[in-house]
Amino acid sequence: MISYAQFFALYATSIIIAVYVCVRFMAGRLLDLFPHVVPFLRRNYLMIIVLAMLPLMVQFLSVAKAHLSDGHALAESLSNGHILFSVGGGLITTLQRDFGSELISGYFKFQYMWVFAFFTYLLPILFVVKRDRKTLLAFTIALTVNYAILLSFYVAFPAAVSSRLPQEGVKPVLYSSAYWGSMASSVDCLTNCFPSGHVSLSFTALFVVGLAGREYRWLTIALGVSAVSIAIAVLYLGIHYPLDVLGGLALAGSATVAARNDTVRAAIFRTVDRFKSVRSKSSS
Repeated sequence: MISYAQFFALYATSIIIAVYVCVRFMAGRLLDLFPHVVPFLRRNYLMIIVLAMLPLMVQFLSVAKAHLSDGHALAESLSNGHILFSVGGGLITTLQRDFGSELISGYFKFQYMWVFAFFTYLLPILFVVKRDRKTLLAFTIALTVNYAILLSFYVAFPAAVSSRLPQEGVKPVLYSSAYWGSMASSVDCLTNCFPSGHVSLSFTALFVVGLAGREYRWLTIALGVSAVSIAIAVLYLGIHYPLDVLGGLALAGSATVAARNDTVRAAIFRTVDRFKSVRSKSSS
């Protein structure tokens, strides 16, 4: 039996290889693309910085909450969890009871932990190597809207994961897994919030890529399968509540609309131009 460190190394390596293979298949040889990608990165580096910083903000907030939380915060988290469970929470126990098997459990764990991470890294890299500034911009705006809402709820409305309510009969399917459970707990210390970030980000990616045109039709199909699987997985694995899934869908739709709004995009362009102007003056 391999150690957790070895498992994580295999996990990270497999994602890197899979991202490379997909980029190679969809965009061409990286050595051929490199001379064109560098100028594109220089012109659009702010979007890359934003996309890199957003997940780090979640990790920082999670660590901060883990160190600052007290008994009152835990009680509030459990109380909010009961409120969310009261609306359709029985669906979770039904899924776990009627479809409980190692095969189904393994599939949903893989979708939640591996496929979600794979698309998180693949999409911005793919848009960069294809020099698709329009889709990269829409993706960056949509993700920024997502994280702004998600982080606000993470602070203002903490809710314990559904499997932290043992009296409701929910099994900790994900967190009882030796490898996947350890990885999930290291990212988020068994607290989640309304809405579901996995659902909102998965469907946001689906909507943005789906609206980008026929060039991404096969990627859109793959994202659709993954998004639906993740929406079911967060319930089956004992992580989120039905209301979290609905909230994630609503947030994904709203973020996509905002990303395609001409007024929003124009405001961002003006802000970026001012930033570049100030930066050029300060460096001269």
